[in-house]
Amino acid sequence: MFYLRLSYDRLLLVVGAVIDECRTTMEDIRYLAERCRDILLYRIELVLEEMTKVQLYDLPTDEPVTTDEFLQLIEACCQNGAQTLAKYDISIIRLVK
Repeated sequence: MFYLRLSYDRLLLVVGAVIDECRTTMEDIRYLAERCRDILLYRIELVLEEMTKVQLYDLPTDEPVTTDEFLQLIEACCQNGAQTLAKYDISIIRLVK
């Protein structure tokens, strides 16, 4: 009976140690998950902020232009902006995955 009691006490100690180890590991995993989430959100925020800086038009200020020249300027600027935004869009899609 004494031997059985001693084994039971040891078992409780081992189980308690395993439970403590599991709790510590779960806390570590929770911390890593939060860090990953924060990094991901921060990186996405940076990309979105860069997207807001993309210039979609450039109004001429130095001399007058015809409507056709204005249209060409705007189209060229929009085309460049669209390409840049597409790159940022791909970056965000990769970050989300």
